Amino acid sequence: MNTRLKIAKLADATDAAHIEKALEAVPRVNSVRVEPDDHQAVVEHDGADETELTAAVKQLGYVATVE
Repeated sequence: MNTRLKIAKLADATDAAHIEKALEAVPRVNSVRVEPDDHQAVVEHDGADETELTAAVKQLGYVATVE
């Protein structure tokens, strides 16, 4: 399954790399694609908790919401 996260303040590839690494650490996440130009991340997972996904991003100082 895929979950799209809208990420506020996502500015560039450096931000994207940090967010990608944080999301990949969430249990049950298979892959992550962060799109800085669209201010979003697409997370492919096997039932990962959406609250854990947004919390992983928020720990880095960004605001994430599930689309």
